[in-house]
Amino acid sequence: MGINGRFPRKDMKLVEAVKGLVQTFWHDNTRPSSNTKDVLKHCRGSHHTEPHVKHYLDMTQTQLFEMFKVTHVELRLGQRSFLKCKPWYVRINTIQNTCCCRYHIEFDLYYHTFAHIRRFLHPNHVQECSSTVPPMSSKDFIHSIMCLRKDGKTHYLKQCVDGSCNNCGGLSLWSDCIHESEDQAFGNAIVEKQNYQYETYQLNDGKERRKIKLVTSQVNC
Repeated sequence: MGINGRFPRKDMKLVEAVKGLVQTFWHDNTRPSSNTKDVLKHCRGSHHTEPHVKHYLDMTQTQLFEMFKVTHVELRLGQRSFLKCKPWYVRINTIQNTCCCRYHIEFDLYYHTFAHIRRFLHPNHVQECSSTVPPMSSKDFIHSIMCLRKDGKTHYLKQCVDGSCNNCGGLSLWSDCIHESEDQAFGNAIVEKQNYQYETYQLNDGKERRKIKLVTSQVNC
């Protein structure tokens, strides 16, 4: 014990219940590989564990930690301890196969703002509610509100996209439950949202040109 009466950081250990909660959060917020051959084996000394499907993290570890703090506001856990609980089968995704057009990027930005608001207004301590937090990516969100694509198909059915499907039309597959409390209610918080806007500027000859710029603004939630 140090002179200030505290144990050194290296001697501090997480309670097993908290460690299990963090590991479950890592598991639930990472994406299993769609490749059936992406199976990892973990060996530690003479102990062998069962093979496990590789999971990919499609965001930075800091972003995932910020999500954890919002979801579990009752815990005071540092980022270093959070990272130490990362399951051995989780890998950082370094390959992003996605469209980079303005419309898809803006949709992703809007979705992250929506997901933040949804997690804020629907705390995880509501035991009687079966609603889950929004998926961590806009891709998974779209997948959750539309019918499953047929084997070998890369696009959703037209009736699912235009909302005329009898099964998923009108966002019928989307859970819209939001519990509010005194501290967590509409209008009690300000969040940042981002979108692209055109900005006009003048050239040396007096002519005007436009350029697109990512703008951050604040909205009430």
